[in-house]
Amino acid sequence: MQGLLLFLLAHSATAQPLCQTNEKTYFSCPVAGSHKTASVCGDVRDFERPRLEYRFGTSKHIELIYPALPFESLQKFEFNQAISKPDNSELNELYFKNGDYYYGVTSYIADNEHGRVKERSIAVFDRDQILPKH
Repeated sequence: MQGLLLFLLAHSATAQPLCQTNEKTYFSCPVAGSHKTASVCGDVRDFERPRLEYRFGTSKHIELIYPALPFESLQKFEFNQAISKPDNSELNELYFKNGDYYYGVTSYIADNEHGRVKERSIAVFDRDQILPKH
């Protein structure tokens, strides 16, 4: 399958995070049309062993943990952050590659005339969408 394989969006929806009690939940959103959740968990401020993991599945069955080993897990991700003062917005993006698939996790928070807006999304692309065949 080529192109965008999966795009999930949850407007201010909450999901039971797949994180453990001793971890910080950096991101969590329900997967539309299913009982699954995508979460980013860990502790990047742990001086001795900073770690970060992407988890996908349910609390009873986690289907994907990336990276499989937490050793040097922070180096396996790319991060972007943009903050805008006029509308008090914050955009956080996390990217990683797992096999032939590229994942993008996005969290956007802003104030508008209706109040605080929170959007979370996950995009999964196959290799051919990012790197066209020659």
